[in-house]
Amino acid sequence: MSEKKIAIVAYVPVLHQGYVDFFDRNVTGTILGDGGREVFILGADFVGELMPLHTEIRGLNPAVVKVLISTLFLANVSVLTKDELTRLAGKRVILPQEEISRKFAEKYLADASPVFDKVFLRWDEASVFSQKVVTHDRTSDDAFDRSMMELAKGEAEKSSDWWRHVGAVAVSGKTVLFAEHNRHVPSEHMPYALGDPRDYIKAGQRSDLSTTLHGEWALIVRAAREGVSLKGAHIYVTTFPCPVCAKFIAFSGITKCFFGSGHASLDGETVMRSQGVEIVQVI
Repeated sequence: MSEKKIAIVAYVPVLHQGYVDFFDRNVTGTILGDGGREVFILGADFVGELMPLHTEIRGLNPAVVKVLISTLFLANVSVLTKDELTRLAGKRVILPQEEISRKFAEKYLADASPVFDKVFLRWDEASVFSQKVVTHDRTSDDAFDRSMMELAKGEAEKSSDWWRHVGAVAVSGKTVLFAEHNRHVPSEHMPYALGDPRDYIKAGQRSDLSTTLHGEWALIVRAAREGVSLKGAHIYVTTFPCPVCAKFIAFSGITKCFFGSGHASLDGETVMRSQGVEIVQVI
């Protein structure tokens, strides 16, 4: 049985180093044509459908992206429209790990087992932590707690934030309610198009000055939107919550906050403890 041909399908509103690395990994050095790899840039009809509420700031025209990618990587590049969706049939599809590409895969590649590859950049974690040791109530190496932290870590990898990737999971009993990650709004591509205002603020300070919706916020407001009570629930976060997120957690009804690593600043620990939230580090 012959190996499936590979198709690379990507939404590219901003061509930054993360996308260059993505195409370099997945296109450069391959033999194009029969048995090779084709590149498809999502056309305006797909983008308009999958991102209906706003137009990407400074977003590149797909036709321009086609020229850039074909020139940089000597690749066979097409702009994918709905009329040409059948060109992906029978192919193994690789997409960037970003929101529009995930939505495209969920709707149009449900039976194709697509592969996602990272496209967003991040700073080295050691360079951005302002460390103050978290005074946790206990540690846990329980198998379930570890599995939930791994789920949160997987969710964190979806983040476009180049300072820190954070994943959060809400659990009731042994049932996962929601999983969310920190993201820039209204578009996760904003720091690549306009820069990140937090580049000018010391890590651990002024967490209110940000274009980011934190993972914990996203999780709690999603529960509110969908009418799901978090009373008695537990939250698993890859990085200890910032002071604002800690307040959301403290007054949401969540009773246990499990974290993987990170720092504490200002009054996050104090506020959570004031509302009876147990703080547990998963090891």
